Amino acid sequence: GKHGKVLGIKSPFEKHVFPVKNNELNGNDIISFRGGVNTSLVLAKEGKVIMFGNISYNQGSEKYCLPTVIPELKQHFIVQVEIGFNFAMALTNHGEIYSWGEGYYGNVCL
Repeated sequence: GKHGKVLGIKSPFEKHVFPVKNNELNGNDIISFRGGVNTSLVLAKEGKVIMFGNISYNQGSEKYCLPTVIPELKQHFIVQVEIGFNFAMALTNHGEIYSWGEGYYGNVCL
């Protein structure tokens, strides 16, 4: 449960030994998900990306969040997501790649 990664909880610091239903993601028609070190990404059928956990590398200061649609990707139809150590990438239906995160070792490629 550290950094809000355990699905279905209201406190990012709660620990759960057994699976908990995630009410925040219900109704989103999820097709895939990826779990990183402190962050998780979920891809919905309609092409939106949902992120939760420790998103400090995306926000500039430590921040924990419950599942939230990434606003910068709303205007794109995302078909695949991947997550690495403090960075993530999304692929659009037009073959465009969006990346974000800390960018160590050139992994964000900006």
